[in-house]
Parts: sequence; structure tokens; C-alpha cells
Amino acid sequence: MKVAVVTGTVTATTKDAALVGGTLLLTNIVDGDDAVLEAAVVAYDTVGAGVGDKVLLVQGSAARLAENASTLPVDACVIAIIDSIAVARPPVNKSRATRISKSSSNSDKSTGDKNTGVKNTVAKKAAARKSKARRSKKI
Repeated sequence: MKVAVVTGTVTATTKDAALVGGTLLLTNIVDGDDAVLEAAVVAYDTVGAGVGDKVLLVQGSAARLAENASTLPVDACVIAIIDSIAVARPPVNKSRATRISKSSSNSDKSTGDKNTGVKNTVAKKAAARKSKARRSKKI
């Protein structure tokens, strides 16, 4: 099942006889923040949804399992009108986020560039190897 928003209706004067009397809706599949993931999906309406309604949409073989849709040549069906959706957001541990950003900005400042701490460590090790190689050649 997918969450979708009904954006319009589709009128087809000439269509398969099984679709006569039914309503075709134009929907946009959305995520939990209402950002459009897939636009312009035509779905057969089994619940009486209207423009602006947030609905549950099924696609593929599941679309033909909806009541009154088992013999229809459809690939998507609206099977429910959504009353509400609650999206849980994990709390942000601000003290940890602040520590991380401060420690990474401090390591960036200490080397004088904007590389990450990992890149700085690799560069320091490479410089130490070169220095050691130069000292061993002098002896």
C-alpha cells in the first residue's frame, strides 16, 4: 500500500466495458512529509474519494483484490480514505550533535584546511613516513 493524494479525475468516454460507471482518479504518491514520489498515477476509486483527499493506494495484483475490482483491468485502486497519519520523528540529542560538530570543526581548524579528521590523519601518517625515509637515507 502507498499513501497518495487525489489531484483530479480522469474522464474517458470510450473505455473498457468493465470500467463503465466507475471513477478514475488522478493521484500523486507521496512520502510521510507529503513530498511527491510518483506523480500522475491513475487509480480506480472503490471508496468515493475526492480531489484533495489523502488515500491508500494499492498497485499491481493487489489492486484486483479490492472489493468490486476483481474483474477490472486496473493496475491501481484507491482502497481507503486516510483520516490521519502520525509520523514519528526521533529526538535529536543536541548535546551529542553539538559535541560532534565542535570536535570536527576543531580538527579542521588545527590543520588549517577543511579536510575531515580522517583525511588529516592519513596525511600526517604519510608525511611521517616520508620524513622517516629521508632521515634513513642520510645515515
